[in-house]
Amino acid sequence: MTSRLVVYAALGVLLAVLASAPSSCAEELPEGPNRELVRQTCTACHEIENLLRLSGADRDVWENIIDEMVSNGLRVTPEERGIIVDYLVTYLGPRRPTPHGGNGQ
Repeated sequence: MTSRLVVYAALGVLLAVLASAPSSCAEELPEGPNRELVRQTCTACHEIENLLRLSGADRDVWENIIDEMVSNGLRVTPEERGIIVDYLVTYLGPRRPTPHGGNGQ
């Protein structure tokens, strides 16, 4: 009986460790021009998952989010800001491309 408890306890610890380990298939931003700029800029303070949760947001929402990030210390040039917002609207906006190359709804 005691040996079963030890085995179950070890199995429980193993499962807890595996559950807390970072996923090898972590979510990533969609492929597209300027993806790396967006990844580097946004992951300086946030996980990619924060952006992905906002998928479907329109340009106004993304603009407001960037405004808020700038007020919190984000430093981007006006050109970089435009590039970032364009990427977010194109690839995480309401009409983002589908894997087959068309536009989703």
